Amino acid sequence: MTKRQNLIWSLFLILTISSFLFLEYQIHQKDMILKTDIFYLKNNPLSVAEAKKKYQNKDIIGYISIPFTSIHTFFTKSTNNTYYLNRNLKKQKSILGTIFLDYRNTFYDKQMNLYGHNGNVKNAPFYDLNQYKKETFYQKHPYIYLTLGEQIRIYQIFSTIITTETKHMNLFFKEEKKWQEYLKFLVQKSLYKTNIYPNRNDSILILQTCTYERKDAFLLICAKQIEGENL
Repeated sequence: MTKRQNLIWSLFLILTISSFLFLEYQIHQKDMILKTDIFYLKNNPLSVAEAKKKYQNKDIIGYISIPFTSIHTFFTKSTNNTYYLNRNLKKQKSILGTIFLDYRNTFYDKQMNLYGHNGNVKNAPFYDLNQYKKETFYQKHPYIYLTLGEQIRIYQIFSTIITTETKHMNLFFKEEKKWQEYLKFLVQKSLYKTNIYPNRNDSILILQTCTYERKDAFLLICAKQIEGENL
């Protein structure tokens, strides 16, 4: 074997080992993030049941957490999609409102929509969703955690969308083909590629808030469920 061949072979080995170590690091990092976040949620000082008592509000149904952001709060569900736009967890009037689940949703639907104000006000419930317009922020915060009763669900973000369309408001698809076309639409509309793709059997979560690049535009954070475990 010539010196040139030896050099090429050595470089190949270095690149192969480096790629393997980087992949191992990514897997380890993801595992550590998930374990840390699950520990945090399991040790949250209030359960959903306790929160209902504390705030005297039976509409409280879950808890949403996006680690290392300001989004750590209980959310509600009413009989419409307007009541909690201007009420807090105690049902008191508030311009910031409360995060709430679409009134048509159950925890067993293929798609769940959560809504919350942004308004470029830092203490607005979904203010930090603005950060997902930057791919670097997404890479550091790729997971959304929901506590629903006695279960924690983990969702992995696959798309960040700015749109004036309202396709995401259609929660139920009778035809499998339409559902698959819709998932493809959510992926293609993303501001950047995540290389995460939902399939027809996935359950998805959409976080919706306002954004101001265009008139009447929405910012959508789309995620698919990757795990669930009981508390």
